[in-house]
Amino acid sequence: MIVLLDASTVINLVNGGVFDAVLGIEGVRFQVGSLVRDEASSASEVLDLELAKGSLTLADDGLVPYSAFLAAKNDMGLGDGETECILIASAIQCQIACDDGRARKAAIKRLGHESLVTGSLGLMQRACSQGLITTEAAQLAYQEMRKLGGYLPQIDVDFFAKEVTLLDGFGAQP
Repeated sequence: MIVLLDASTVINLVNGGVFDAVLGIEGVRFQVGSLVRDEASSASEVLDLELAKGSLTLADDGLVPYSAFLAAKNDMGLGDGETECILIASAIQCQIACDDGRARKAAIKRLGHESLVTGSLGLMQRACSQGLITTEAAQLAYQEMRKLGGYLPQIDVDFFAKEVTLLDGFGAQP
């Protein structure tokens, strides 16, 4: 399964210090588009390292014609990175990880189901269920993300301890 990462999710996971652990989720290949990579400039060193290691790959942004990109950007009213992420996910029929509320709504509408959209919290929950990070580390990462400006919802204290029961491991989350 492929998960396209949006800039908001990349930045939050890097700020929380769990990006590398999340990229280790079994059965998932993570990708980032070139516009998202540009938008996540504060995380460029980490992105470059993960791209060099092969734990992250660049998505084929050539799948989306520029005219379709412009039309979708205008239609959805989103930024370049969010628009790119949603359109590539639609083209290759994969999931996206996005922490921007408006972009998540647009992605659910475009992709057709909320289980195709997750975010940093859902990814950390999955990493916890696979033993890649502890629930305590995830909670500390969440607090750090919020402290550094991440717009994330309030979650209950045992959110990261919940078992992920959907077949694909991702689903609607707060």
